[in-house]
Amino acid sequence: MSEINRSKIAKYFNPFPTWTIAFIVIGILLVAVKGIGLIPLIIGGIGLFVYYSGRATDQEMDAWLEEELRGLDAKAIQKVGFDKSDAVAEPVAVWGPRVDKTGGRPFQVKTGKDGTIRYNPLDVSILNFGANQLVGYQCSYDRFSGNCLQEETDEYFYKDVVSVATKTDSEVRDIAVGKKTVEHIKLNNSEMFILTTSGGTAIKVTIQAEGLLALKSTKGGKMPTSQAEKAVATVRRMLRDKKAT
Repeated sequence: MSEINRSKIAKYFNPFPTWTIAFIVIGILLVAVKGIGLIPLIIGGIGLFVYYSGRATDQEMDAWLEEELRGLDAKAIQKVGFDKSDAVAEPVAVWGPRVDKTGGRPFQVKTGKDGTIRYNPLDVSILNFGANQLVGYQCSYDRFSGNCLQEETDEYFYKDVVSVATKTDSEVRDIAVGKKTVEHIKLNNSEMFILTTSGGTAIKVTIQAEGLLALKSTKGGKMPTSQAEKAVATVRRMLRDKKAT
């Protein structure tokens, strides 16, 4: 697997330079009418070349994310002081769009050629499973720098976990999409991963939000939720096993 290229990840979210199309069209018209127009054509072509060169593909974005999540799991284990030899199941990761408390990083979102919506930063939650408790690590993960912001850790005894599920809810958020630009978005039908303990909600991650499709940088698309479904199934299995003993 190729080394993670942060610059290519950042360029993935750059907006398409629509001005290049105007230059190319003008150039074509000038060539057709007066036999001139190479300069606008060249300018437009250079603009398109700059946009597409050094930009991550959809496949690279997904492959690098898998690698990044493995790195975050290693960081989570170190952060919470969990001994990997004490694990009784493989860790699970849940992630989704981090639209607030992003550590100052503006939220960016893009629909790929494959129709999948990708975003930065990510709200990441990693669960490691011990004999008597699950250990949680959460952060706002910036793919542009590889930095973990707003980190939180905690332990939850299986006997104290009341429920784990994906639920649908609606929220209104002011989303920073630039240094001075904020979009007021109502996230209707947001799907969330929620782990609840006897003391209240312990972990909450928005994994899918239809309202994000209203942002100017998307053209429809879908947000993957299979990782949350896997996490729910794993935690429920652990709860059944532990509470049955």
